[in-house]
Amino acid sequence: MAHHVPDADVPRRSPLPANPFARFALVSLVGAAGAVVLLGVAAFGGLERADAVAEPAEAGTEVENALIRISPHQVRVVSDELGDTVQLRTDIEMHGSERPVFVADAARSVVLTLEPSGERAESPSVLFQRRPDGLVSHFQPHMPEADAILSWDLPDGVDADGIEGAVVTVHEVEKLHSRGGGGVLWATDDKAAVGAVGVPLEGTSP
Repeated sequence: MAHHVPDADVPRRSPLPANPFARFALVSLVGAAGAVVLLGVAAFGGLERADAVAEPAEAGTEVENALIRISPHQVRVVSDELGDTVQLRTDIEMHGSERPVFVADAARSVVLTLEPSGERAESPSVLFQRRPDGLVSHFQPHMPEADAILSWDLPDGVDADGIEGAVVTVHEVEKLHSRGGGGVLWATDDKAAVGAVGVPLEGTSP
């Protein structure tokens, strides 16, 4: 003869309460506690941005990744009929390839963080002093360029008069081969900063 066990005597396998309202309350409480823990970790510096560097080096310090090396010197703000741009004066050399590399592939590894606002500018255009009449499309292998100009549009909401300097962060890059071996791409690793340099605003002391 089969005996029916009362529902109250059947062991539950789930650790959550059977009552749906109690279950919702418990899940909400756990979620809130997790958020508090994350906020606490962030407050003590445990969740730094991917490009955070403890102490940027002084202006003129050389930083390199697998493709380029740069020595940033100063930034300046330039205004014209097209708008405001932030320009970085830096020495730069492409050392990681024996073939020309698109400027866009190499320069996107350089990120400018404006001080004191903390706003970031990415993917600059490039000018060389020896070619002031046009933008550079490719970096040539092992050709150092002194006082090259990397230029970014001024981020929205940033007051040009409030800029005091900048931090130049260089990220690592990875060489990728296209299918069939027909070409090479250089991908920036946004989570791997190889170094950072603090640069003053033009006309101010480092």
